[in-house]
Amino acid sequence: MKLLVTLKPEGYEKPTASYGVVAEIDWERRCVLRQLRLPSASFRCGEAFMAPLIGGLCLTGHRLFVAMWNHIVEIDYPSFEVVNAFSTPQMGDLHGLTTDGTTLWVTATATEMVLGFDLNTMELIWQWGADAPILASYPQLYRPPRWRQNWRKRLAYHLQGGPQHPPLAAGEHRHRHKSCSPTYHHHLNDVTYHKGKLYVTTSGWYGSQNPGAVIELDPNSHAAHFVAPPGSFDGTHDTVFVDDTLFVTESRRNSLAWLNSDGRTGRHTLQPSPYFVRGLCWSNHLFIVGYTRMRGTQDPALLVAFNRHFAPMGQMALDQFHPPALGSAIHAVIPVPETL
Repeated sequence: MKLLVTLKPEGYEKPTASYGVVAEIDWERRCVLRQLRLPSASFRCGEAFMAPLIGGLCLTGHRLFVAMWNHIVEIDYPSFEVVNAFSTPQMGDLHGLTTDGTTLWVTATATEMVLGFDLNTMELIWQWGADAPILASYPQLYRPPRWRQNWRKRLAYHLQGGPQHPPLAAGEHRHRHKSCSPTYHHHLNDVTYHKGKLYVTTSGWYGSQNPGAVIELDPNSHAAHFVAPPGSFDGTHDTVFVDDTLFVTESRRNSLAWLNSDGRTGRHTLQPSPYFVRGLCWSNHLFIVGYTRMRGTQDPALLVAFNRHFAPMGQMALDQFHPPALGSAIHAVIPVPETL
């Protein structure tokens, strides 16, 4: 079984090791087959921000797409070489990637959008986001922007009397950190295509204390509704379907949770703990889960396998990609089809 994993430096605003990594893993042999470094300079100035933050992965045929901070990289999978990159003004803090074979969808966390691109032309053909009614709900849970956001945004919050229905992101946003984005409230994380629908996870919801949610989105009509309302999960990050059950990682609980087709939810706390749980796939009847060290610790990043009953089935340390002082943070894990 082969896996593809994205990793970034856990301490990323540094002048060294400023690159994200795409690694191909042979799980049975517990070895790295190939790796590719995608460099990006780090800087922060006012609302402008750049870092080597690598995100989701999507493999369709021989084309591997990787979400970076403000652009998408295309890699030729057989040669493991970069062949293309593209970007649009709405791309800010890209996270999850998915496809139906004709459209590539990506979540832009800073602009609170899901963007769809034609796989042949790479042109933006579809978008959904901050102006959607479902993202303007639950205003009673809203709290003012965090202390790190600038005084103009805090003043605007008080002058307008609370949250307003934000417009779809217009203008240039590729330089902007999410903490300075006028449309960032819910922290959209992953997006998954399943049986004609998109499933979008949120990690935050207007500052509620237990904010995780999952939205089902129709790409044809743009109709959206909760399949798991705010408060169903905690720190919802990755998604994967096993049959018709949706499994999600809960980054804040060190757990794997699920949503059954009848709407019931559950969770299972994972070991080892404590780690930041991020990265999830299902392959060969195993869950493969990514573990990133807690800040301030020196633990290596891990891939850990569990069977359908959550019994551990082995692990692999991923400590060779960034200097130990910085550490590696796993973002996404996907399986490679056996035909490739």
